[in-house]
Amino acid sequence: MTFSVNAITDVTVVIKVGECLDSRTATEFRKVSWDQIRSGMRNIVLDFTNTGSVDSTGLGSLYTLYRDISAVGGKVLRRVFIRLRVENFCYDSHVPRIPIVYFGRRCMPGN
Repeated sequence: MTFSVNAITDVTVVIKVGECLDSRTATEFRKVSWDQIRSGMRNIVLDFTNTGSVDSTGLGSLYTLYRDISAVGGKVLRRVFIRLRVENFCYDSHVPRIPIVYFGRRCMPGN
C-alpha cells in the first residue's frame, strides 16, 4: 500500500502519501480518501513527508479530494508541505511537453 491512514480523532484522519502521487498511485489515493469520507471523516490531514513527486494526475486526485470533502462540510489540511525545487523539472515520456515537477527527492516516472 502506497498510503497509510491513521485516525487521530473521531472525525480527523492523517493520510501519509508515499514516495509518488502520480498516474500509478492516484486511483488508490482516490479510493483511500473516499473510503475515509464515507466512514465519516471530515478533516483529512495530508502528510507529504516522504513524497518525491506529484504529476498532473496526482494533482487531479488532490483536487477531487478537496471537492469531495468540501461537499460534506469537511476540510483538507497539510501536515507537511512538499518543498519545491525548481531545478528539478522533468518531462513524462508518455505525455510529451507536460512538465512534471519533482519535489525533494528524485522520483522518475516508471520507477
